Amino acid sequence: MTADELWRAFLAAIPADADHVVVDGPPSLVLWDVETLGSPRPPILAPDERADPATGLAWIAAHEPHTWALVLEGRYAAGPVASYLIARATRGLLHVTTDPAWSSDRAAELGVPDDVLPELVPPGPVGSADPRLVGRAVSLVV
Repeated sequence: MTADELWRAFLAAIPADADHVVVDGPPSLVLWDVETLGSPRPPILAPDERADPATGLAWIAAHEPHTWALVLEGRYAAGPVASYLIARATRGLLHVTTDPAWSSDRAAELGVPDDVLPELVPPGPVGSADPRLVGRAVSLVV
């Protein structure tokens, strides 16, 4: 499944009368361009062991050097599927997660710039989706 297919499935799953949507997902690794929000490679989804951020980013560094260079330049952001969906729903304004495995505090440990990884936030409302994307105002909850 591509990141774009995940995005379309997310949009299709929002009920017409919803005023909020809970954004969650399995352990995963998605990279996306911070300007276009397009994904340069297929997501890595559980049960693939590379869905863990440290394992997945190390694998990309070792096997996809061009992609890794763009991660290091800050051109690509990284996070779980939920983080990608929130980023895309807010046109890149939010890059968040509740999963401490993805916190930007781990950036140095993983060898990536701080802003590549999502901000760690507590569970709850994080913002609103751009109504032009979802057709109406919808609060995003993690």
